[in-house]
Amino acid sequence: REAIGDQNPVAATTLGLKNLQRVSDMLVPATTKPGESYDDLREVYTRVVAQWRLEMGHVANVIGGVDSRELFQGQPGARFTAIPRATQADAVKFLLANGFQTPAFLTKADILNRIEPVGIVSRIRTAQTSLLNAVLQPSRLDRLIEQSALNANAYSPLQLLTDLRTGIWSELLTPAKAVDVY
Repeated sequence: REAIGDQNPVAATTLGLKNLQRVSDMLVPATTKPGESYDDLREVYTRVVAQWRLEMGHVANVIGGVDSRELFQGQPGARFTAIPRATQADAVKFLLANGFQTPAFLTKADILNRIEPVGIVSRIRTAQTSLLNAVLQPSRLDRLIEQSALNANAYSPLQLLTDLRTGIWSELLTPAKAVDVY
């Protein structure tokens, strides 16, 4: 929906995240004035978090996704084509790196200490849980199953679950790596 150019959601979201990071650096000076409350900062910060969630959702839609074309009887080609395995795997890698890792630009103390005494851990956990639920929707898994049934080289539910397990809980594979609170 928001991708431009080649309509690659991962590339578009990469640019979107860069913009969100830039914006997060400007939130305090852009929304605060001496003697005024931090209400504007809280509202804009909340919108940045919501945009981050929306951006991650665009990439999640690639997994088990289908390209469709409006075709009518007599026109050549397939109306529905599964998104290629490599593209789906890249989307999962992107989500593991950007959706399931702590988004540092959303956890800046100089913002959070002005808008709330607690809540950031819950906010990030809720956003990441929502993202994981989106990736593991039964309808998405059904599409992956069907794509695998039609094409042995398709991105399979087993591959998705394996990638998620090894990516989300990667710190368990490296005992010396600390487990992030998020």
